[in-house]
Amino acid sequence: MRILPDFGRIVGTAFLLLPFLGTGSAAFAQAPLLREVVLHVDTARYHLSRQVVTVENEPHLYFYYRQDDETAELLVYPTQFASQRPLRLQRSADFQLLDSLTAVDNAFYRAKIRFRDLTATRFLRLTFTQDPENTGAFCRRSR
Repeated sequence: MRILPDFGRIVGTAFLLLPFLGTGSAAFAQAPLLREVVLHVDTARYHLSRQVVTVENEPHLYFYYRQDDETAELLVYPTQFASQRPLRLQRSADFQLLDSLTAVDNAFYRAKIRFRDLTATRFLRLTFTQDPENTGAFCRRSR
């Protein structure tokens, strides 16, 4: 916890681990899944490209919060947008998904989440996945 003289109230700091995983056997051979993540909390925006701390080769986004059950908007920018293979945010006990991850203008995804007990959460994690390219394709049988 940290007291900011400007606000005159207690503000917490959280570190958010953002593993960008793809599913399938070739997941780790692929390029990074995301190019940017923006977390909008209260009136502040936190960008993965700017407010990141690297710990053990994994990016951690830090942000300030005022409530343990803070609500935040996520803007997620994939490296390559593929509408036929949408991104998914895996469910977690650390947050409640209020609005699903929705594509916007075939450029990025938007979601709204409510964190659960931020002060007590030690390893807050958002995990994004995307199905491999061949998932969802159907096979034709020849007769």
